[in-house]
Amino acid sequence: MSNLITLLAKTVIFISAFWALSLISVLLHEFGHALGYMIATGDRNWNIQIGQGKQLLKTKALTVNMIVIDGFFEPVENKIDSKTQLVMTLSGGPVMSLLLVAGLLVLKFGRTFLSSGIIASGLIKALFYSALFINFFILLWSVIPARGFFRNMDDVGTDVMQIIDALRDPRK
Repeated sequence: MSNLITLLAKTVIFISAFWALSLISVLLHEFGHALGYMIATGDRNWNIQIGQGKQLLKTKALTVNMIVIDGFFEPVENKIDSKTQLVMTLSGGPVMSLLLVAGLLVLKFGRTFLSSGIIASGLIKALFYSALFINFFILLWSVIPARGFFRNMDDVGTDVMQIIDALRDPRK
């Protein structure tokens, strides 16, 4: 019975931590878009929405929903008036995800983090590899040119698809 309770507790901890890692990873990816937007336009008024389903948190700039499966960056007043600004905004998320994956890989192959007997418990290693997987998946997902997976993406597409569309658009 004690082993079952321990297993249940570890499972609940892992699922909760995986959810938190997903939230942080999606938030950082979307903040990358916000950072690209702020650099390109100088505007600091934007919103980020994370996840779908029941709303857990709502502030002026951030909304967090229960099911952390995607995210969305949106300027309050769209001040993007050139292809360059649009590409900077759209590429901010994948660049942030790439930096996160690179940083986690440096930690992994640097061996200082995972070789420590204190830090490298089984649960911590599992969470570390989960963070690496989540961020790699977000990076991969954002650079595949595709449409129609989440939200109303039939007309929007992934980050790279939006960049391709922006570069093809003769209006700007």
